[in-house]
Parts: sequence; C-alpha cells; structure tokens
Amino acid sequence: MLYAEATAAPTIKKAYVWSPIQSKSAHEIKYWTMRIKVLKSVPVHPAVLAAIHSKSGLPATTSKSMPMATLVNNLHQAKA
Repeated sequence: MLYAEATAAPTIKKAYVWSPIQSKSAHEIKYWTMRIKVLKSVPVHPAVLAAIHSKSGLPATTSKSMPMATLVNNLHQAKA
C-alpha cells in the first residue's frame, strides 16, 4: 500500500527556487571569493571567473586588478 501511494503521489521539486535578487547576490559573493583566490595564486579558470562576473551583474571595471583590502571590502559589502 505504501509503495502504491508513493508512486501515485505527485512529485515535489527539491530545487529551491531563487529570486533574481538572491541569485545576483549569490553570484556576487562567489565572484569576490574567486577574485581573492586568484590574488592568493589559487588556480581559477578565467572562463569560470568571466561567467560568474557576467551573472553577477557587476560593472566591467570590477574585473581590473585590485588590492586585497578592496576585494575583502567588496566581499563584505556583498554579504551584507
């Protein structure tokens, strides 16, 4: 009986539906975290970094080199 109920029951999507604002914020945090990794000489593929940058909606000037203090400040602002 339980098997029949489980197979006949409607499936529920397990994925969490993100709003555009939450998605943009998450991509911003990911972008600044990856930029800090690049500055620390951790290998990050440039195509991945460029894709996250485009999804985050940040201006093109943010892809220029910045000091560590600026990157950390931007990360804190994105998390706030």
